[in-house]
Amino acid sequence: MNTETQKNLSIQRITPLLSEWLIYIGCALTFISNQYQTIAIGLAIVFHLFSTTGTKIKNSILRNKNETIAFLLFFFLNAFSALFFFNENSVGAIETKFAFFIFPLLLPSLRNKINLTLLFSSAIIGILCMFSIYYLSTFHIVESNIPDGSHPFVNNLHPSYISIIACCLLHLLIVYLIQKKNKYNILFYLVPFIILVTLITLSESKIGYVALLTIIIFNFSYLIYKAKNWKVSIIAIISFLGVVVFTSLQSSIYTRFEEAYQEIFTPHPDPNYVMSTGERLIAWKASTELIGEHLWLGVGAGNEKTELTNYYSTHNNINNAELRLDSHQQFLQSALAGGIFVAISLVLIFTLLIFNAIKSRNIYLMGVVIIYFLFAMTESVFERQSGIIPFVFLVFVLLNYTPEKFKIFTFTTEK
Repeated sequence: MNTETQKNLSIQRITPLLSEWLIYIGCALTFISNQYQTIAIGLAIVFHLFSTTGTKIKNSILRNKNETIAFLLFFFLNAFSALFFFNENSVGAIETKFAFFIFPLLLPSLRNKINLTLLFSSAIIGILCMFSIYYLSTFHIVESNIPDGSHPFVNNLHPSYISIIACCLLHLLIVYLIQKKNKYNILFYLVPFIILVTLITLSESKIGYVALLTIIIFNFSYLIYKAKNWKVSIIAIISFLGVVVFTSLQSSIYTRFEEAYQEIFTPHPDPNYVMSTGERLIAWKASTELIGEHLWLGVGAGNEKTELTNYYSTHNNINNAELRLDSHQQFLQSALAGGIFVAISLVLIFTLLIFNAIKSRNIYLMGVVIIYFLFAMTESVFERQSGIIPFVFLVFVLLNYTPEKFKIFTFTTEK
């Protein structure tokens, strides 16, 4: 064996391993730093290109052709909007959504094996770090050396994004426990289960609580289907929901929903005396009116906050103007940024994923799509990489698997 052959073999062995571990690192960094996460994922893709072929990439694209086209359409329509209305935020808008372009093309063709235990671990470590940094800085337990008192990571953090990923991971864990045939020690799964539920609860995200309840109902319905023991399953559902309701009434969860109810049905006379729900109602109204004025092309990807802030200032919505709030609803945000066709392409993504999950009976994929859809109704989840990367990553891993083939420990995306 000559030196050149040995060198090629070494590259073939090392690059898949590097690509795999960079994915784990990038998964954790998604919640901590967008900049470092982008570097890790970018390097993973570069190393992946050294270990695959054009034929494998082509076959992987054809395997999920409709979904891939929908994701690429969403990206290119946003990119067109950003370039057509070019401004100082246009490049950032394109960069943020770049995962909608590169992941559908390359992720399904990964040849190396991915250990989901490590993937789960890296994600949990990442959201634990995110949670710790956010709350330590919020309560000034950790002081900043930056003159304005800000913290280097806090601007990238949001409790709702802790809740999104925690909900997705919790759903995958529950479905696996329902489907598993091998008898593992339940304590092995109890620790991540407790961590994820705790993170969702402490995030104090109202839509996170709704998603948690949806996960419970969805997965217990699936348990009924799998168990074929209706009495036991119904008793389990009633008992579990009873615990959830009792816990909710004894915590800040009830208070959060009570405040939301009051803001919706009995708003304060002062339009600037609003909390999170009131701010969203104002943002939705502003977005709807601006969409009506810019229906076909929108205001330009990257220019949404500027237009919304101008609207808030004009209508004396001081809080929203000072915070420069976006639409806080992804479908409105997409329509405002790029017009009606961008919004349609986003609807197409969710529709195709749901149909694919139903057709292939992929409970894993179905749950993740439902969770993201719920969050998309009250958050602009695809305006941050910490929302985009996990979604596109999970979708294009789960698209290649039916529930019968999915394994929690080690699997390969190659059929």
